[in-house]
Amino acid sequence: MIRDRFDYPISTTSQTAKDHYINAVDLLLAGQVGISKTFQSAIEADPDFTLGYVGKARGLQFEGDMAAAKTTMDKAREIARPLDAREQSHVNAFGLLIDGKGPLAYAAIRDHVDTYPRDALVAQTC
Repeated sequence: MIRDRFDYPISTTSQTAKDHYINAVDLLLAGQVGISKTFQSAIEADPDFTLGYVGKARGLQFEGDMAAAKTTMDKAREIARPLDAREQSHVNAFGLLIDGKGPLAYAAIRDHVDTYPRDALVAQTC
């Protein structure tokens, strides 16, 4: 099973998608440019990589492109690939955040971080 930098499994079979995902998370955590573009590279390597879409949506939100963030988040919700509970929690928490449901998103993020404390992509929102 492929794992991210924080040793959590991620639902991709592509090493290239994993590498781009890790780079994109690093960019986001450092507040650097190229976040959504690098998540897009992960998506191009694995078009069914849900967390790639979730990350890209978050990057687009950082970049102020809320219309594209919502469209990208919708795509993450549509992917049929089975997700583990942690990845489902990513989709839920970031979906709420991007949908503008701040208080619900914050509660979902806190629950996620309580369960997955090393999950830096979600933790950084707090």
